[in-house]
Amino acid sequence: MPVNTEGLATRALASVDVSGLGSRVVRTTERLTSSVNYTAIEGLRPSLNYSGSRTVTQVEGQGSKESWTQSLNGRLSWSGDSGVSEELRLAGRLQDTGSGSVTVNNTFSRDVTSALAGWIPALQAVQSAGASVFLRTEVSGEWRHQTEQDDVAWHATAAADVALSSTWTLSLGLGYYGGVKTDVDMFHGLVAELTAAIGFRLETSSPTPAPGAAPDAGASTPAAGGR
Repeated sequence: MPVNTEGLATRALASVDVSGLGSRVVRTTERLTSSVNYTAIEGLRPSLNYSGSRTVTQVEGQGSKESWTQSLNGRLSWSGDSGVSEELRLAGRLQDTGSGSVTVNNTFSRDVTSALAGWIPALQAVQSAGASVFLRTEVSGEWRHQTEQDDVAWHATAAADVALSSTWTLSLGLGYYGGVKTDVDMFHGLVAELTAAIGFRLETSSPTPAPGAAPDAGASTPAAGGR
C-alpha cells in the first residue's frame, strides 16, 4: 500500500506463504517489508527500509519450530553547491539465533576540477575537454555477533577519482583497514590502490542500400495485390 504526501512516500507489503498442506511437514512463512522516503527538502534524501520474515515449521508428531530474521537499513544523502555530496548508510540485522550485525558507512565527495585548474593553468585545457577530478573519503565500521564470538572491523579510505573522458577513468587511493576478533589479536594494514577503467558502448545498424540497388535476397517484400 503506497502513500505519498508532500514529499513523504511510504510503502508496505505483507505476505503469507503456506506449503506442505496435507503432508507431515507444513511450513508457514510470513514476510513484511516497508519503506519511507522523504524528498521535500532540496538536496537532502533520507530513506528507511525494514524487512522481516518469520517461518514456522510444523512436523506431525514432533511439534513446531520457529525462526525469524529482521533487518533495518537507513540512508541519508545530500548534495550541495560546487559538486559536494555526502552519503551516510546504517544497516542492522538480527536473527532468532542471537546473531546480528551493525554496519555504518559514510562517503564524502567533492569536485575539485575548477580549483586545480586555477592552480595549474595546464589543466584548463583538460577541463574544457570534459575531464573532472573528485576527491573522495570513505569511513566504515562493522560489528558482527555470532554465537559467542564478536568481530569488529573498520576502514578509512582517501582517493582521487579522475574522469579523463566519458570513456576513461582513473582512481588512486590509500586505505587503512583494521579490526578485532574474539579469538584473534587486533589486525590492521595499509593498502594503496590504482584503478583504471574503460567503458564503451557498441552500436550496430543495418547498412543503407545504395540508390537503385536490389534488395537483399533474405528480405521480405510485401506482395502487391487487389480485388
